[in-house]
Amino acid sequence: MVVSHEHKYLFIEVPSTGSTAISAELVSNYNGEKIIRKHANFTEFRDKYPQEAKEYFVFATVRNPLDIIVTEYMKLKGNHKKQYTTPKFYERNGGFVSDLQLEWFEYIRSREAEFSDFFQRYRMSIYHNWFLVCHSRFDYIMRFENLTEEFSKVLAMIGIESARPLQQVNKTALKDRQFDQYYSANVHDRAWRSYGPFMREWGYDHPESWNCGEIGKANLFKYKLKETLVNSAGRAITISPFSPMIQSIKKVVDSIA
Repeated sequence: MVVSHEHKYLFIEVPSTGSTAISAELVSNYNGEKIIRKHANFTEFRDKYPQEAKEYFVFATVRNPLDIIVTEYMKLKGNHKKQYTTPKFYERNGGFVSDLQLEWFEYIRSREAEFSDFFQRYRMSIYHNWFLVCHSRFDYIMRFENLTEEFSKVLAMIGIESARPLQQVNKTALKDRQFDQYYSANVHDRAWRSYGPFMREWGYDHPESWNCGEIGKANLFKYKLKETLVNSAGRAITISPFSPMIQSIKKVVDSIA
């Protein structure tokens, strides 16, 4: 995450939402300072800076999760920056790559698994983004799909004059088609029922070409239960997505779906 005590802002880096570009720009041109670690969440900042957490302008980014999962798969398939074969990046060694991600990587590599195989095996539970915990406290959430304009808007809200257009960094130039084309027709309906509750909350819809049914009350309830549990816990305790305790809680919550 990036903070500026001069301009009194905090940027939460949500994975795969353009956060690397935003962070680099904040540090280079807007007196930003990297603190805690990349992809720390608001509760961790609040634990270390309780007064600033009440006063600073907090912003983050959100992206269509159907697009995120495809990008995630392509990074795994291409061993992005060799992070899945470099031990210093492993969570167990103080890095950011979890044991579950290593399992995904090995599955894709050993079987040369296509996206549809990976998706159906690992990513069909009710989707929730743990990095957006306590998002009700955030002052603004930028949409990845319109990031340059959204970032300029945030700077204006903070009261900072824009130094230049947002620069693109860390691009995963691996997808050879639109994200929706990676999903085979037989998973459209299930993907919508699993990801739709989150997408509806954040203003996304399924691709027009998909013939999907209703999300279903049961799936809406499961998502709402996850959302309530995560954010209720976030108000009471510090939730680090990288802590062993939270990993255990995530497994319990995911089992609901």
